[in-house]
Amino acid sequence: MSSRSVVTRARSKVAAARRMPRADRSLFVTAWLALVGVTLSMRVVGFQRMHGLLSRRVPQARGPVSSPGADSARVLAATRLVDVAARNTGLSHTCLHRSLVSWWLMRRRGFDVVLKFGARRCEDGLEAHAWVEHAGVVVNDPEAAAGSYTDLSLEPIRRDA
Repeated sequence: MSSRSVVTRARSKVAAARRMPRADRSLFVTAWLALVGVTLSMRVVGFQRMHGLLSRRVPQARGPVSSPGADSARVLAATRLVDVAARNTGLSHTCLHRSLVSWWLMRRRGFDVVLKFGARRCEDGLEAHAWVEHAGVVVNDPEAAAGSYTDLSLEPIRRDA
């Protein structure tokens, strides 16, 4: 790819981002930066340390604040922006990177979302997967929503229990 086509492609992406509503643009930029940071950092520190770091930077889930339907629509819209950001970083992101960033961004905004992990049998043995759920509904991955993975997640420990 020539440098001229790279510049042209970058300009069109910037122009598309500028056409987004301000709130979406802000979330897109935050998601883009978080995806780059998480993807690169996990290569060095691994998932457990990265999850611990992000967990300390979000509030404890307090349960639904408004109607689950209205919240779910907002969560779905935000996770779509995470997917758009993932396609535009120039890095390869796994379901774990995308789900961890989606979970972190939604928790920062006060949504009661859960990071889930699952596995299924495949030709080569086992295949692992990560996704995010809100009010028991998968919000960032239609494949996980189809129920083809066995949920291996532990329920979060509630501090108020």
